Amino acid sequence: MTSNNTSQSSENALVYKVNFYKNELGEIVGNRPVNSESIGKALFGEKLKKVKNDPKSINNQVIYLSDNEYIESRITERNQILDNDLFFADEFVIQTVHRPSASRINQVEVMSKFYKCNRGQLNNIETQSEDICGFQYVATYGSKVGKKNIKAISQTKYKLTFKYLGKRH
Repeated sequence: MTSNNTSQSSENALVYKVNFYKNELGEIVGNRPVNSESIGKALFGEKLKKVKNDPKSINNQVIYLSDNEYIESRITERNQILDNDLFFADEFVIQTVHRPSASRINQVEVMSKFYKCNRGQLNNIETQSEDICGFQYVATYGSKVGKKNIKAISQTKYKLTFKYLGKRH
């Protein structure tokens, strides 16, 4: 599956491959290690060195960048709503950005809404019945970790399109 990720403030699409599988309960889940690496390469390019997921907790991850920079990421809260036509997820993440000069802690909220695309055309993107469309809203709250109802210091809205590539053999 590939993802087209376009920021509302920019028309430059990020295209990367993502992978999903069915778990032992028959639920479709993202392959977090593979997807994180793919998204990281699309976002950071050559600056990305590696993404390391905590084998003891799906909620913890470290992104290693060039120039001795790295980002520790920990999901602290997750809510999901799922029905036949819609998947909604809301995650709160604590990110610590480490740089040789200084470190910074941010609280980030990522709200995602996914639904089946309609067959046909979606804003100049050909879609199939298997494709998934959606929106993602990312708000960064700075270092006011744990406080609710504070004003975001940055907000971005992304349009997402997941194109089904077929089963791997």
